[in-house]
Amino acid sequence: MFKFLSITLATFLLATSANAQTLGQMPLRTEAPNAQTAPLPDNVKPSRVDTIRPQRVEITLGRLPGMTEGQFAILMSASAAMTGCAKFSDLPYEVRFKDIFMDVIVGNYTIDYRRAPNTTHNCGKSYKMPTAEIVVSRDDMVTHNVKKIRFQSVPYINTYEVEMDSDYIKLIPGENLGPDTYQAKTVNTNLNPLLLWFYPDNTVMLYAPQASAADKKIVRQKIDAFAQSRGLEPLNVSLPAFKSPLPVDNMYYYVDKRNVIAQAQGIENGIPFGNIAMEKSIYGLQGDQIVQSALTIYAKKPGTYE
Repeated sequence: MFKFLSITLATFLLATSANAQTLGQMPLRTEAPNAQTAPLPDNVKPSRVDTIRPQRVEITLGRLPGMTEGQFAILMSASAAMTGCAKFSDLPYEVRFKDIFMDVIVGNYTIDYRRAPNTTHNCGKSYKMPTAEIVVSRDDMVTHNVKKIRFQSVPYINTYEVEMDSDYIKLIPGENLGPDTYQAKTVNTNLNPLLLWFYPDNTVMLYAPQASAADKKIVRQKIDAFAQSRGLEPLNVSLPAFKSPLPVDNMYYYVDKRNVIAQAQGIENGIPFGNIAMEKSIYGLQGDQIVQSALTIYAKKPGTYE
């Protein structure tokens, strides 16, 4: 999981020169940390700590729990995923504003093999990798007149153009100095992981997971009517240019202006919100029948890439 790093200008904006400022950082690591001082158990042998310069870093734009309207996260992960008992450090970075640039300077990460048991069966099989999350706001970008973001692993620089207005932010690959180290991550649930819409705080998604593909059109109409009856407004009213980032059109975006459901417990992962009536025709020798059934509507907050 990504470790949430909430960064505010009030705390972290430090003058680094007459024309540069630092938004925040995780310390840049240039050498391995000191060896452990605690005694090693019998089933553990001393090993090593490897210090590695990232060769490829995948980047996306996303949203994280606790973020407010106008904020976005730059999510980075080095392509060094592995299982086993070794421990990755976070991906260290510094963020600086200078002229029209937001510079993201990425340092070396470590893989710590110390205190790793000789056998791996107790360490789990889930993949681990060095990651970082940089939380920035639309206001930060406007205040510093950011037009480009430069991702740097000395001595290489990958530049992305910034396209932004009050509704969205989008990163567009630009010039590179050196190899193409920083690339957009492929996200199966998002059509463009380098585009993020600035949703109002009370934005929710409604969906009916039990609905059949054949009923898609009528289900959408009924969900719209259901949302309107509960005071929810289509997101396109607030963001006229909005287009769903989802590759499949089966979840629909609304703004809960009356706060009917947006703050409900469990809303982050999806909760039942109500039912809509569906009709189905059954044909028989004794005549046709119309059978009604209830279809459950669920509500959730938009996730990282939704």
